[in-house]
Amino acid sequence: MDETKSYEKLSEEMDQARRRISFLEKKLATLGGTWSHPFSGLNDAFSTKQTDETASESELQYRSLIQNLQETIYVLDVDGTITFVSPQIESVLGYRPEEMIGRPFMSYIYRRDLKEMLNRFEVEGRSGMEPWESRLYSKDGRIVWVRAAISRQIFKDGRYCGITGTLSDVTERRRMEEDLAESRRRLANLMDHLPGMAFRCGNDRNRTMEYVSAGCQQLIGYTCDELTGDRATAYNEVIHPDDRDRVWNTIQSLISLGHTYHITYRLRTKDGTEKYVSEQGNGIPPTDGTITYLEGFISDMSDQYLAESRVRDSFAKLRRALGGIIKVMASTIEYRDPCTSGHQQRVSDLARRIAQEMDLPVDQVDGLRMAGAIHDIGKVAVPAEILSKPSELGPIEMLLVKTHAQTGFEIIREIEFPWPIARMVLEHHERMDGSGYPSGLKGDEILLESRILAVADVVEAMCSHRPYRPTLGFEAAMDEIRANRGILYDAAVVDACIRLFQEKDYRLD
Repeated sequence: MDETKSYEKLSEEMDQARRRISFLEKKLATLGGTWSHPFSGLNDAFSTKQTDETASESELQYRSLIQNLQETIYVLDVDGTITFVSPQIESVLGYRPEEMIGRPFMSYIYRRDLKEMLNRFEVEGRSGMEPWESRLYSKDGRIVWVRAAISRQIFKDGRYCGITGTLSDVTERRRMEEDLAESRRRLANLMDHLPGMAFRCGNDRNRTMEYVSAGCQQLIGYTCDELTGDRATAYNEVIHPDDRDRVWNTIQSLISLGHTYHITYRLRTKDGTEKYVSEQGNGIPPTDGTITYLEGFISDMSDQYLAESRVRDSFAKLRRALGGIIKVMASTIEYRDPCTSGHQQRVSDLARRIAQEMDLPVDQVDGLRMAGAIHDIGKVAVPAEILSKPSELGPIEMLLVKTHAQTGFEIIREIEFPWPIARMVLEHHERMDGSGYPSGLKGDEILLESRILAVADVVEAMCSHRPYRPTLGFEAAMDEIRANRGILYDAAVVDACIRLFQEKDYRLD
């Protein structure tokens, strides 16, 4: 329930009640009613023993007016005794009017509110009283919250004779307010104990804080009071100068699309310490199309960032070590087969470029590049005289050469590379139609990286000199892969390779 609307409604009802009571008093005055007890006739008029026929016309008029009021009207004499109460009291406290008339009004007031009520009547009773809220005992023992007011003091011959006022049942509203206050207390308590800072701020370059949780002091060194309203500093000044524009632009671009944002950046605490933080939040849904506030949570991730940084450094060192191992392996092969020196490196580079042209992930591209650099490592087991033979190889010699794929696999299979390098080495002579070796794999049975390596290997070999033949040339290599596109070689790989040479001027160095 909207609290402001509830109060406005009650205030409006009170004003209406005051106007009605004033009207009744004026009517009584014109009829010569007694001021000592202005509603004396109405008590009998509301009694079930008196019919409409025996009631006076004016009494019936007053009864009709009072019965249509939403509020309960009550009248107290100078001693605080109830001299009149309208029938609406039964829906509030469960009493019929005749059960309350003649009893002290204070006897119905909740004992914890009694002292405050006595003070109000003592201090304000003669000069007017603002509406207040108090608890009353109902007939069945329940505690009922009412909003009460004195509408007017009643005087006779200049003497104070009593008061008249209104009551409205506000128990449900008070219950809702108490539930809301308890929810807010629990939320505030939860926020204050979270390891980070919950916030609500203006969507401005200063990031002017309207609310921050108690965790802000541990996070950035400023208290809630210092940070709220930019009293000591604006939050934007806490953000590292090199990160401010990035933070602002990222947040604005995401909230303009209605997205939640999540961003990591550096900040400088009150004592100058640099921290990495993670901020997640969203723009408050606007009513006029302009997002004026942000709400979210900021947490310290310095330890996590440093740990991840150490992992990244370790991984970088591992990759450099692997790269060194790969170079040693490649050099070993070239030492054994100097006639094809540079072949593996050129295949590696071409395979990498084909993979990039196919938009493969960076990590997958790196694995392919390393596999290309050692794809012929199995040739260390092939006799050197065969590798450097200046003439065509015989059937037996060719069989020995073909063992290099399986041998290479066996050499590196136990090395725990972060990529399937051993499998690429094993499969780089497989063909899409199953005519390759050593396993006669077909189509998707062959790893994509192996299919890329196969095309790169064929193109480089045809474009390079061999002891037993001169270079066949670039055009012959293109004709080979184009003619066997989708037959021996993967179609997408062939297309990417041709684009590199014909559209992007790639050349084998």
